[in-house]
Amino acid sequence: MTKPGKIILVIVLLLAIGIGAYALMRDDDFSTNNDTNGGSTSSSSSSENSSESSDVAIDAVTITYTDNGFTPATVTVSSGATITVTNDSSETVGFKSDPHPVHTENTELNLDDLGPGQTDTFTVSTVGSWGYHNHLNPDQTGTIVVE
Repeated sequence: MTKPGKIILVIVLLLAIGIGAYALMRDDDFSTNNDTNGGSTSSSSSSENSSESSDVAIDAVTITYTDNGFTPATVTVSSGATITVTNDSSETVGFKSDPHPVHTENTELNLDDLGPGQTDTFTVSTVGSWGYHNHLNPDQTGTIVVE
């Protein structure tokens, strides 16, 4: 094969690879944007892994506190979203914004202590990534991303 023929072959191969990669990325974006479940996510199982995370901004979410910590540990919501915190543990939880112990990062997140079986709801409007923790056990943490 001649040198110009090899160059053309390399160019055609690179174009084919580039077009294929583009098509795969577009298909991935399409499926991600269509995987929403009507704008609401709720955690109903206390045995779920607390490292789960939601990547699609939603209007309402439930964060469940169990004896193992918060589930899901990270949520992404729209500004103005409603967040419900449910205590499914055997202990009281102090759901508070970071940093511990002053809770001043985003005071929208600060709730009264919740006893076992109690639930409280709040609305977030401040855009950003906000850490929270259990004031009574500050090693138990999570993140709320507000878009």
